[in-house]
Amino acid sequence: NNQPCNATPLAFNASCPATPAGGNNFDACNTPGIPDPGCGGFDGNSNDVWYSFVAPASGTVQLEATAGTTVPANPAMALYSTGGDGCHGRFTLIQCDARMGPGNSARIIRTGLASGQTYYVRAWAEGAVTMGSFDICITEPIPPAGSCFYLIDLWPETPQVTGTQYMDVTINGGPTVTYSTAPGDLFEQFLIAIPTGASVLFEYYNVGLN
Repeated sequence: NNQPCNATPLAFNASCPATPAGGNNFDACNTPGIPDPGCGGFDGNSNDVWYSFVAPASGTVQLEATAGTTVPANPAMALYSTGGDGCHGRFTLIQCDARMGPGNSARIIRTGLASGQTYYVRAWAEGAVTMGSFDICITEPIPPAGSCFYLIDLWPETPQVTGTQYMDVTINGGPTVTYSTAPGDLFEQFLIAIPTGASVLFEYYNVGLN
């Protein structure tokens, strides 16, 4: 899977981690002629590999990339579209991420994808371990009937190396659910289902930020 036309197909899971696609970028090359992702320290020396999936009927997907077990890599990934023209089409970058999952994992949440169209995922390792193993998992989040998904996106306004961010969510006066970043990793995204017409209270706070 060193080139898009040899991309490994991803099977949808009920949840992540479940049955992820184990992969690595050992002896991989840098794919020329495709727009750089723009995150995860990607450059002309990055060793990338490719995965693909067919967008589900809902057009909503959640991709997770986590470190593997054999020479664990700090994974980064980017999502591309070719407008339905397959692996020989013009690649357009949709989103890149290297840190929105727990810890050093990557997470991409997208809605509005074209049902039945093939999309491509470029994966590589960032940091000191430039070649290693990682797992990629994909799900189709579906909100409960009468609800819609909303995205909580936590990140620091200025560079930080310590601390934890929190978001408390209370729906219709019910129990409060707390979403938080991993300690020392201040970037993370969450999907939450909110019933149509509900009253929602969001409360943000942090511990240890400068």
